[in-house]
Amino acid sequence: KIFITASGGALRDYSIEKMYNASLKEVLRHPTWSMGNRITIDSATMVNKGLEVIEAHYLFEYDEEDILTYICKNSLIHGGVIYSDGVIKMHLGKPDMKIPIAYALSYPKRGYHSDYMNIVEMSLMLEEIDYRKYPALELAREITGISSKQIAYNAADEIAVKYFEKGAIHFGEIFKLIKRVVELIPETDPRDFDEIVEIDRYSRELAEKEVAKL
Repeated sequence: KIFITASGGALRDYSIEKMYNASLKEVLRHPTWSMGNRITIDSATMVNKGLEVIEAHYLFEYDEEDILTYICKNSLIHGGVIYSDGVIKMHLGKPDMKIPIAYALSYPKRGYHSDYMNIVEMSLMLEEIDYRKYPALELAREITGISSKQIAYNAADEIAVKYFEKGAIHFGEIFKLIKRVVELIPETDPRDFDEIVEIDRYSRELAEKEVAKL
């Protein structure tokens, strides 16, 4: 199996009820990462982690149930591999996007130099994810491998985030809109790039219509 981690986002210590009406300012107050608005909001809903599960399914040809997800509150553990003999190899590092971006640009060399992390002072702890707080991650797992619904998931999220940033919908309604659009899109397997673009366009059109019904 493999596993990837999430910080839990800015609302991880909120109750489900408090999360629903969280303000944009609260959502953007990320505890460990410094990122753009959309990915920070996606971190709070865990849509970002849902997309990573889908990505891992295709990149590593793993079934959804073999892609585990955990919360690492200090964002030091980023992922790992669990071997058949029980051995676990983990990827650890600072929560700094400059590091993976620089590595991608300079691969196979490591052109970016960062301060040394004191391993003795590191707290390495993982927690189970409560899907009642993060239903968007659970939905992503359910649609992993269903091409049209994966496209709809991402498209609807972008529309939902846009309206949340405008103050037009509640934080809790982001998931409602995503789920509604995913349900409305039939299961299909696009044959080419043009069909992917069309599913994306139609999903966004649906999301724009459905947002008025929230």
